[in-house]
Amino acid sequence: MVKKSMENILHGSSQEVFEPYDIYETNGSLLYSKDGVNCHVESNDNEIVKALLDSGVSPTKILRYQDYFDKKIFIVRDPRDRFISQTLYRWHRAHNPDKNKFERTLRLVRHKELYPKDIPTFFLFNQSHKSFSRFAKKITDLHLKVEKFLTAVNKDWLILKYEDLIDRNLGQLEEYLTFPVENNISVDKNHKGVIRTKSYGNWREWYSEEDVTFLKPIFKRYMCYLKYDFSDWKLEYPNSLPKSHGSEYMVHIFSGGNVELEAYFNSQEAAITQYSITRDFKSLLFKLFGSSKFK
Repeated sequence: MVKKSMENILHGSSQEVFEPYDIYETNGSLLYSKDGVNCHVESNDNEIVKALLDSGVSPTKILRYQDYFDKKIFIVRDPRDRFISQTLYRWHRAHNPDKNKFERTLRLVRHKELYPKDIPTFFLFNQSHKSFSRFAKKITDLHLKVEKFLTAVNKDWLILKYEDLIDRNLGQLEEYLTFPVENNISVDKNHKGVIRTKSYGNWREWYSEEDVTFLKPIFKRYMCYLKYDFSDWKLEYPNSLPKSHGSEYMVHIFSGGNVELEAYFNSQEAAITQYSITRDFKSLLFKLFGSSKFK
């Protein structure tokens, strides 16, 4: 949206640098590392750079070179929704996921789509109860990393909520950029594969009471810091969850368009989904859940 809007104002193209691995300074300008250390892109007067805080360019370097850019936007998202995206996107082929673990998780996701109450979402992320505490610490550490970064940035950054982008509440963004922002922009073909829902609030359907017990204390500080409504944890209990937002999405990003691989996973669907988790299994799951310390 911003790139297209820039080009309208400039009456020409602008350079896009999407998730560089690193940034360097050379001869008074910047150099971006892309697709390995031997591939670089030189900075341009008219460009837009998109980086992730938890991978790629270090926060230290982003802070070091922030003054090179006229406008700086940090996009935040409700961690309850982000957690679902993180749980599913971790199976992207670029992350070199373990095939056996993928298949196990895929079976659980397909079951949850049919019986949403049976399996907590955090159990989809990791099925080992021994790792729950370590996993909770990892989330907390990332949230503290964001807080530390936002405390250190210059005062001219815009903190933009993902939910406002989805709702097309663009007034704050346009005021900051000082030009109108294109509204009806589709995702380009290079990035269409990562699209899942383009919405928010889906955590209400995906979460169980066990998820609330586990995640609520972990998310409290971060949600309050970003001014999300921490008092609202109302859940919805759908009869089913859409496969396009779960198992089909997992298969697509794991296979990377490999038709044979997708056909293999789809052929297993009937065997995977035509059962209900036994009471003995659920009893064991919640026994493990209850014996873990989350705070």
